[in-house]
Amino acid sequence: MSVTKHLIIGLDGFDWDIAQPMIAAELLPNLQKLLKQGSQGSLQTVLPKSQSATWATSLSGLWPDQHNILSEREPDAGGEGNSAVSHLSTSQSLLWDWLAPAKLKTQLLCCYLTSVPVETVDVCVGQHYPGEPQFGGQWSDMAAENMYGLNKHDLDYLGKLRLAPADVPIELLEPLINDIHQIDQDSDRRPAIIAEALARTISVHNVATWLMETRPADVLLVNYPLLSQVVGHFVAYQAPQHKDISPQDFQRYNAVIQGLYRFFDALLGRLMALAGTNARIMLLSHYTFEQNDNNSATGYGLKQFQPTEKTPIGHVIFSGAGLHNNAELIAPQQLDISPTLLASLGIAIPSTLIGRIWQEAFAQPLVSKEQQATLNKNKDWGALEGGLSQQDHIWLAELSAMGMVDPLAHNIKQQRMALERQRMLNKQQIQAVRGDVTGAIATMISWLGQQPQDVAVKLELITLLFFTDQHKALLPLAQNALAQLHSMGEDSCPSLNGALSITTRMKLLQAAIAFAEHKSDSALAHLQQIDFSSIQDASTQTFAGNCSLKLGSLAEAEVLFKRAMSINAGFGPAYSGLARCYYAQQQYEPAANIALRAVELQAGDFASHRILGLSFENLAELELAELHYRAFLQRYPNDSEINKRANRIKVKFAPSR
Repeated sequence: MSVTKHLIIGLDGFDWDIAQPMIAAELLPNLQKLLKQGSQGSLQTVLPKSQSATWATSLSGLWPDQHNILSEREPDAGGEGNSAVSHLSTSQSLLWDWLAPAKLKTQLLCCYLTSVPVETVDVCVGQHYPGEPQFGGQWSDMAAENMYGLNKHDLDYLGKLRLAPADVPIELLEPLINDIHQIDQDSDRRPAIIAEALARTISVHNVATWLMETRPADVLLVNYPLLSQVVGHFVAYQAPQHKDISPQDFQRYNAVIQGLYRFFDALLGRLMALAGTNARIMLLSHYTFEQNDNNSATGYGLKQFQPTEKTPIGHVIFSGAGLHNNAELIAPQQLDISPTLLASLGIAIPSTLIGRIWQEAFAQPLVSKEQQATLNKNKDWGALEGGLSQQDHIWLAELSAMGMVDPLAHNIKQQRMALERQRMLNKQQIQAVRGDVTGAIATMISWLGQQPQDVAVKLELITLLFFTDQHKALLPLAQNALAQLHSMGEDSCPSLNGALSITTRMKLLQAAIAFAEHKSDSALAHLQQIDFSSIQDASTQTFAGNCSLKLGSLAEAEVLFKRAMSINAGFGPAYSGLARCYYAQQQYEPAANIALRAVELQAGDFASHRILGLSFENLAELELAELHYRAFLQRYPNDSEINKRANRIKVKFAPSR
């Protein structure tokens, strides 16, 4: 079947755990219809904190370090600070670059990376539409320079399609906020947050339906900000009532999130009707928001007013003509999105792409196994650009020689350094997610070569070296960090995670040093001086759990790993540690269940594949055991024990294969 019409809907923040019971209760009829006509699955993503980097990965089919968009902003070429990233920030092709030669009419609406308009498509309405909210609940002037493919009459009409936050009908807010008429909105700004998201979403939807009605395209990519802007602030208000939420606030705001899902479902119905039956629709969410537990709740109007953290688990639904109905996608990843869409559109897959096509979604196979194998390629790491310009360096050197500092140039230098540091950390995180521990370690060592006093990165590197038993490299670094902490005041330690005091960090370092020197009793003594029950940091709890595991204290290790999981339900290393703990206790079924979750959270967690193989073998699930052994051997092909086990299973099954 030849299908050219494709509708790609971005809905970051969509949570399957919230939607599923609502679908079962028939509260989301259009989403239910979409699911019945297609496939769906949890989507493993990287860098959810940077939506531009995340979207660039989906649109390019490459890892962020390859397309080189690692954050929301990047250094200016002229050394005068930094600016927002756009599609011009990468030299790699993005989805629309492959569609243009195929003569497919493509439209982009409020997509990330369109702060500078894309001029190779039919229409581009930039990501800043409809504008920024101003005092009085109106939008700022619409930036025509962020548009492409629209004449003056079109632009005037786009201005009229905007709904201002102040003009959102009260009837739209009433199903979301109980007793809204009783709220003093001068002191409680939560209704304003919801109104702005509704206004922005309705404005975007107005343009989407106008385009679909008046100038239909082959491919329309539209990004809806509804959930991403609101859900993080209102997770804490869901049932059951959190201890930090007053009864009045719980009663007022507990229906917000479900109400937003139902509102979007109504919009989805209109999009599906306009797309028609001979179309394919992809609904794409790159992340969800962490659910509040018994710790302090976060969200607007609370003591911790920032939104809850994003998790690297999103969701994808691929539905429509020529696709399997009610099917499950097999471990879909971001890297698969571009290859799958290109294949669906009948466009040849570039050999540079490293994801796979979701063959299981299609009623008819699209490519051969040989063609699919060509997608399994990778590229070398790209060098990160940064630093001040030569002119900046000369100017600063002259001022320094006179004993002076230029505040502006100094500020530029600090901003650029902070930006490069964040890009380095993002790159290191990508490598860790891949399972490229050697690369992650090398990235941090390279940074410390430039910034040897960055104690926070030093501590993170020590933790990674400890987790991977690289004691020879750990020992001098830990001793150096310990001396550095000795010279600092209790409250002066910059950190990747601010949950620990310097005293606690020093005790952890002393324990790590003792382990590196094979002094288990000394390591235990240092750890016993720390009250881990009061530390709200998943990484530290996991570090202590691994220490206990090495000391053979399995019960203590189990407590620490579970505590880490309660602090951060999406922290993969804690699941990996608990799986090893269960396996050591010969609890093979829980070990396998926890290790599966670890692999889901960390695509490159090969150690958990090893635990899965061993656990399934002990459970006599030999085919599953072999599957995970093979996954482990992709990273560690010379592991003699696992090779023997995998080959033994292979021989056993040989007659039936």
